[in-house]
Amino acid sequence: MRADLTRCQTLRFDFEANLIYLFTQQNRSRREIRITGAAGANGNDGAAGAQGPAGPAGPIGPAGPAGPAGSAGPQGPTGPQGMQGMQGLQGPQGTTGATGAAGPANVIAKFKSADESVTSSTAFQDDDNLLFAVANGETWTFELLLVTTGTSSGDIKVAFSIPANTSIAWGGVGQSSGESNANQTPVNIQAYTAGGDANSLLYGTVGANSPTTIIIRGTVTVNSGSGGNVVLRWAQASSQSTGTTVRARSHLIATRVTP
Repeated sequence: MRADLTRCQTLRFDFEANLIYLFTQQNRSRREIRITGAAGANGNDGAAGAQGPAGPAGPIGPAGPAGPAGSAGPQGPTGPQGMQGMQGLQGPQGTTGATGAAGPANVIAKFKSADESVTSSTAFQDDDNLLFAVANGETWTFELLLVTTGTSSGDIKVAFSIPANTSIAWGGVGQSSGESNANQTPVNIQAYTAGGDANSLLYGTVGANSPTTIIIRGTVTVNSGSGGNVVLRWAQASSQSTGTTVRARSHLIATRVTP
């Protein structure tokens, strides 16, 4: 009960306070005379408001002029090698070039293409084919194979003509002179260390239709001078009307052994 009384008193006070306030306000408004004074100074700017939404994009302008080219960048690493392509067709053969100059002859071969005969003469004569040239300072070795025919009384003698100031050593193997049978054992094995007709070797012939062979080997050196030809020379050992013949396919091979 006491609490209710306190509450009633509180409500009464609030009501009376409100009546007093309303009365005061009404009297004040009746006496108020409004006079407009000078404008006061602007206050400080307020804080910026939040940014509004972006407007639509404008049209694209014209392209500007191209700028200068930039400097080249560093070369990148080489990539892996690709697969080998197919081989192309062979091109046409080119023209043959000019033949070069011939080098010095180191080997000389001479062959008789026909028979050569001497009749009724013991005078030495140069063979038509079996010869070779030598020059100053050169040394050559040589070998001859002579196929001969003639009577057993005619036989054949051989020698060499050489240039001046030239040394020679040579020898041969063949049928002994005076034999009438090519199958006889005796052979002539001799050698000389000089040239010229005075230094000749004698070999036998056994018949016009019975060939025999003579093998000759030698070495020749030109010591000074201009050189010349080394020439096989031959003749009948005894003059006979039946000719002494050096047959075709007889040959000479000479090899130079110095530069």
